[in-house]
Amino acid sequence: MNYDFPLPDKLPKTPYEKTKDISFTVEDNKIDRLTLTMGPENHGWENPWYGVADIVFEHDGTKTTVGPIVVVDTGGDAEFYPKDDTWVIENVTRPACLNETAALVNRLMAIPDVTVSKESTSLRDKLSSMGH
Repeated sequence: MNYDFPLPDKLPKTPYEKTKDISFTVEDNKIDRLTLTMGPENHGWENPWYGVADIVFEHDGTKTTVGPIVVVDTGGDAEFYPKDDTWVIENVTRPACLNETAALVNRLMAIPDVTVSKESTSLRDKLSSMGH
């Protein structure tokens, strides 16, 4: 099952909380998985976006927290995007922008006890291999 969590384009305050009732059943002695998709509601394709979130699951009054989790989305740049287990970064016109991106990714990955999406990890690896 996939559950969408669209966020306002401009968050009203930080931390921001969004709640959604979902129904997900796992049979006894079985393993199952669900997917949560989050990001700006009207993101469009032009701008990159990143987020740091805690996910809280509640069942019968018991809460389980997962996080913090770091996720990234590049928007619609045809020359900067994840592909397979790496990133395509081509025709860079502002190398300083890559330095800023590398610094941001490193800061996010330094958050204590953070779980990092595979796209964020591969972005850090790609930027490091390019000398950023």
